Amino acid sequence: MFFKVATTDVKYDTAESVRSLVANLAELSQRLTALDLSNNTYHPDAFASIAEQIKKMRNLKTASFESTMSCLDFEEMSSLCSMITNSLPNGLIALNLSSNALSCNFPNALTDFISRSNLVELNLYNCGLGREGIERVLRALEGLSDKTRLEKLNIGKNRMNSATNELGEIIGQFENLTLFKMAHNTVYEGLDSFLNGLVSLSLIELDISDNFVEEETALLEILGHGSLRLIHLRDIKTDHMDVILQKMVDTGSKIEHLDVSQNDLETEESMNQLVELAKHNQIRELHIYDNYFETDFRETYRKIKNLILRKGGRFIETDPAIMADEEEQRLAVLISRI
Repeated sequence: MFFKVATTDVKYDTAESVRSLVANLAELSQRLTALDLSNNTYHPDAFASIAEQIKKMRNLKTASFESTMSCLDFEEMSSLCSMITNSLPNGLIALNLSSNALSCNFPNALTDFISRSNLVELNLYNCGLGREGIERVLRALEGLSDKTRLEKLNIGKNRMNSATNELGEIIGQFENLTLFKMAHNTVYEGLDSFLNGLVSLSLIELDISDNFVEEETALLEILGHGSLRLIHLRDIKTDHMDVILQKMVDTGSKIEHLDVSQNDLETEESMNQLVELAKHNQIRELHIYDNYFETDFRETYRKIKNLILRKGGRFIETDPAIMADEEEQRLAVLISRI
């Protein structure tokens, strides 16, 4: 049974403010398998009674606390993070703590939980962890006795900035990992060495967007496995995109979702490689916006688009974030006219 809190952007400050929520959780606690308390802020005084109910949820398998701590000061965040992780059952398989200002100084309660958990999925996107915080998380994962369970890991948008082979090799120990995301970390040093630690994995989805791919050796080896179905290479600041695309062509890539947006693809070779991928491979969704080549390669661009659309695929040539903003503005105008 799934429970999602009905409110959004509400700050719960006191035990009284969560009284009805606690009553609902108490009634459902023995039946709940999924809990989502995201997108509200809970002061520790308010969350204490919620934590007591979570402790009773022996069948809980997935829990989401996205954006529940971002408006708290450091001491409050530390207290709430500890309450959350201390209340969760060891049988939990999916934990989402994304968009919380955890910083690298998050409480040991989090790493203690991770190191004794049975998690299949862990999402720590946009938590301000920095390189030090990410290393703490990876060391906790390394402490797991069973490294066959973890399948999905997202450590994106944490200002990692640099990486090492040693950290990559920790991730490489999780032989059943199929999804790994580290987008928007602006890793400018050591990315190839880090990815080299992952080459033994049979990843299905990889996201290294908004990092510096100055060397492509490890990425080419990962592509060579042929296991990837979704790969996000948006804004990877590389001079080697031709080489990367050619590897996909040569290996008969089975990639279904390819994002090469914001890479300034300016060569005829890159365009022809995309034609080959669209023609002979299984691409169902191609993100290609902000590459500024429509004028120079108008016909080739149109050919790629037609090949994708002819297969019933999606050809994304406008930034989805811009599209979402435009749609929000359009709806606001319509509502104002009512």
